[in-house]
Amino acid sequence: MTNLSNGLVDQVSVIKEKLSKHIEKGEQALIVEHNIYVPDSATKVTFTKLYPHFVYGYVLNKATGEKMPYTITYNSLICHDFDERSCWEDGSSLYD
Repeated sequence: MTNLSNGLVDQVSVIKEKLSKHIEKGEQALIVEHNIYVPDSATKVTFTKLYPHFVYGYVLNKATGEKMPYTITYNSLICHDFDERSCWEDGSSLYD
């Protein structure tokens, strides 16, 4: 956890640290969109790499077996842009 010069915690570093642990375990995440009218509002994602501003992963197309790229910015996780039902494979919340 990184502390900024003003004493506040760098939230991006905290998010990256948590994501890194789940990536090392090979866990998948269930991402649920707030808008239920969006096709595929729930997606099972395998994250593979952390970048400075986003985490990269893929969604597996069940019909073709193709890995489709999927990214989430750290800010969208900080702002809770996804439904609270979003979780990791072990059952822990995406936001914990």
